[in-house]
Amino acid sequence: VANLAAPLFKSQAAVVQTMNQTAMDQTGMDHSAMGQAADQAMGDMAGVDILSFRGAYLVYLFVGVLTLGAMGLLGMGKPPAQMSTEPQRSLGEIARQPVFVVGALSAIGSFCLMAMFMAGMTMMMEAMGHTHYQSTWALSGHYFAMFLPALFVGLLAQRFGANKIVLTGAVMYVVGFAVALFGDMMNTLHMWTFLIFLGAGWSAMFIGGTAL
Repeated sequence: VANLAAPLFKSQAAVVQTMNQTAMDQTGMDHSAMGQAADQAMGDMAGVDILSFRGAYLVYLFVGVLTLGAMGLLGMGKPPAQMSTEPQRSLGEIARQPVFVVGALSAIGSFCLMAMFMAGMTMMMEAMGHTHYQSTWALSGHYFAMFLPALFVGLLAQRFGANKIVLTGAVMYVVGFAVALFGDMMNTLHMWTFLIFLGAGWSAMFIGGTAL
């Protein structure tokens, strides 16, 4: 397992190193001190024993099996067949529709952007000098911004239209990236604001794109 995971750690390390270099160039921090902190973080990450997390993996496996068993006991049955007089469309015909293209790009693009930044954010923040508490606090706000709006974004899409929800999410992304580019990312509040807009933008674009 550790051998299979080694390329993943190397790719994660490369991404974090690039993000660290960009942050140093923008903030004017001392490259030698920042490089030493980044190298230390990379060394710690490369030395992680994957098998030490087997307890967490077993818990995830148990919860997954338990969920499948609970779903099997619900007995919802099959939905009634609906007879349609319209001719069935091929998958290619559906994929060529503009509304499908916009919805797919919105859902896939927002998810990729969110995952790219979220995956290495705690490592990048700690390498930049933020404390572990500050990095986890910032990520906690990001998670709340991702999933809390999901409780009502679908209702808003029904009321105002899914296309407007997608556009709102795109605006949130733009605001978040503007904070990241022009703000002081050594300031925890600025980092937290960026992650909040990133999470809320993902929620609107992903759910809105799915509704399309």
